[in-house]
Amino acid sequence: MYAFKASSYPLILSLEVHCNVEQQTQMASIIRSVLGEYLVDILIKEDEVALPSPAALMNKILIKVTVIYTIALTFYAGVNS
Repeated sequence: MYAFKASSYPLILSLEVHCNVEQQTQMASIIRSVLGEYLVDILIKEDEVALPSPAALMNKILIKVTVIYTIALTFYAGVNS
C-alpha cells in the first residue's frame, strides 16, 4: 500500500457523504473490501475517555465521515422514489 511509504503513522480519510442509506451501505462495503486489514474497524464512542495513540494505529487508515443527507435533497435529485 502506497499510503505508508513515507510514514507508518495513521492516515485519516475525511469523507463528506451526499447519498442515501442504500448507497452508503454499498460505499462502506467497497471501502472495506479495498482497504481490508488497513482499515480501523473499532467504533470510538463520543464519551470515550481514552483514544488509541498514533503508535497503536501504525499502518492503519481511519475514516472520518460527515453525512449530508436530507429527504428534500434526495427527492429533487431523483434518488428517492
